Amino acid sequence: IYKGGLEDGHQTALHRAAVVGNRDAISALIHGGCALDLQDKEGNTALHEVSWHGFSSCVKLLVKAGANVQVKNKAGNTPLHLACQNGHSQTTRILLQGGALPANKNNAGDTCLHIAARYNHLAMIKILLGSFCSVTEKNQIGDTALHVAAALNHKKTVNLLLEAGADANIRNNTGHTALDKAQDNNNRDLAILLAKSNQLEHVFRREYHLHERGSPSQRVIHSSSSSQEEEETPGKAYQLYTLYRDKDGQIKQAPANDCHCKPLIKTLENKLKATKMEMRSEMHTVQEEMNCRLGRIEQKNKHQIKVLEKLMQERVSAETMECHYQINQRATLERMEDERKQVAATNAVKNWCMSKIQDLEVRMPAETQFYKPLRSPSVDHSLVDSDPEGLPLLSLISEESSSSLATYVNVLPSPGADDYHNLSAPSMVKHKPLSRKLVAADPKWHRAEVQEVDASKSRIKTHHAQIQQSNTMKTLEVFSQRPMEATFTQERANLHAMEVTQRFFETVSTQLERWYERKLQEEQKVAEQKAMQDRASLLEKINTLEEELQKLRTNTNINF
Repeated sequence: IYKGGLEDGHQTALHRAAVVGNRDAISALIHGGCALDLQDKEGNTALHEVSWHGFSSCVKLLVKAGANVQVKNKAGNTPLHLACQNGHSQTTRILLQGGALPANKNNAGDTCLHIAARYNHLAMIKILLGSFCSVTEKNQIGDTALHVAAALNHKKTVNLLLEAGADANIRNNTGHTALDKAQDNNNRDLAILLAKSNQLEHVFRREYHLHERGSPSQRVIHSSSSSQEEEETPGKAYQLYTLYRDKDGQIKQAPANDCHCKPLIKTLENKLKATKMEMRSEMHTVQEEMNCRLGRIEQKNKHQIKVLEKLMQERVSAETMECHYQINQRATLERMEDERKQVAATNAVKNWCMSKIQDLEVRMPAETQFYKPLRSPSVDHSLVDSDPEGLPLLSLISEESSSSLATYVNVLPSPGADDYHNLSAPSMVKHKPLSRKLVAADPKWHRAEVQEVDASKSRIKTHHAQIQQSNTMKTLEVFSQRPMEATFTQERANLHAMEVTQRFFETVSTQLERWYERKLQEEQKVAEQKAMQDRASLLEKINTLEEELQKLRTNTNINF
């Protein structure tokens, strides 16, 4: 266990257990009393192996067992170098607590800080700075950790080293500073950062020298000693450092002129920037969400407004159609009522006229009678007495005296029955103009006229047959009893009566036509007035509906 296989370069059982991180095997071997610091052919101990792989529990077990934390392998790396190279923070803390020195250098002259800066392990750098690791140590080529970070463009590492007090003016073996390294590698941001740090350091040095010189009296007293020191050490400047504990409780060093709160302030600034970015992103997110919601609400409201407008338009159109339908229906009913009244009045007048005609025909006696015409009011009484046959058949009747035409005809019975046959034909002829006018008004009158003419013809034929039968026996008696003057007088009377009757009916028909026209005009005016009233009421309803629609739109806009 102790020596076997080491001469041939083989690993011990502890090495093999450390490579795989077998804690139980390592613990058993430790309790068995195995050697802890034996090295393999590369010079690595078991502690090197567990530190390289980051098995912190195994590291803790070996450190407690007394393993050497300062032992180096053939490259000069201690277990702390390997832990810093691979970024195992917990292993680094255990090794530092176990006594490992961060200032140890490997064969290239690199300290643990050089290794952590080269691989940009910020956590390792913070741990090392907290353990009083020097930031000005140089390797074999004269590079500090700041040179290494500036050459590799590790901006955060450079910033962390500058905050810890790294000097940017230190030159390596070739005379290059960290700023020169950054410029050679085209690292513009790092060059600006390092240039600013140089300016701040120059101002601090000037203030520090003025403070050290003191008052003029002190300068006179110590003039000789100060001149000798300046001659001995020309161009040298000393920088004071102070130790402080950071937020995590770790001990750090900083320049004496600088405030130890600077890292905290920097952290707060970074947090503030992150918070600002978060707030901006949240504000943008909330704004977008609100815009989306407002857009959806606006679309919904527009849709509702369109639906309301359509409903109102449909309602207005329905009300309009209903009003038009009611107006048309009312006008139709009124027109039908007026037509029905007109037809009833027309039928009544026709029936009255037909009854008058029938009365005239019925009043004619079956036996022959002689009619003596009544003298006209315009004829002189002396003419009547002297020459009754020279009277005019009918005086001119004005329209104003048409209502008193009945007073101008006085039907007087006179002897003679044979002239009825002779007068029946003229009377029928005289009835035809009036009948034709009545037929033009209504076809029923034509049928009534035909019936009346047929009845008259039948009566005339019957009466003519009776007269022919009695002619054989009473020929001489009839001719002796029928005066010749009576025939002419009767004819004149019949003609006068027919003319009066015709004038009367013409006047009545004219008055009825005028009455119909006046009635029609009145009904049209009434219908127009009702239509205007209905239209006004319809317009008022439409205006009311439009006002309600405008109110709904106004309320919708106010709600937004």
